[in-house]
Amino acid sequence: MQPATKSIKRQFHCHIRHASPTILYRLFYYVQLPPVTGRRPRFQSTNLHRTVASRPGDLAYSRRGRSDVDFLTAEHDTGLQLLDDFVLTAMRAGEERWNFSIRPSTIRTPTASHVVSPVHTVSKDVFVVAVQPRRPFSYRYFSILAE
Repeated sequence: MQPATKSIKRQFHCHIRHASPTILYRLFYYVQLPPVTGRRPRFQSTNLHRTVASRPGDLAYSRRGRSDVDFLTAEHDTGLQLLDDFVLTAMRAGEERWNFSIRPSTIRTPTASHVVSPVHTVSKDVFVVAVQPRRPFSYRYFSILAE
């Protein structure tokens, strides 16, 4: 598969599959009793560190969820629409800025022929063909050679 673009410095597409992290987030807390008089607390525990594990394959929990940690309940909400499988498109919007957009990869993206000719002649009897399957990763280079 040969990505075709007029200029990778100005625009590119890439296919991304979500991979759940092992650790969703880490938190710490301590317990403190306020002072009766003065500025020093009467008691302060050491920092207690806890890890909230991810749930592999559960995008809904990665986006928003809650976890009971000791006597605390930790809630998280990314505010993002997470997709398991998507196409990221980036377009340069100035010298140092990029605009990014995503769409599910199940939607057929424009073929490379819309950008440049899909067949490139390298030399006599050697051609390069740019293709884009309907579903990313549905073909591998070695399987094309075998056919």
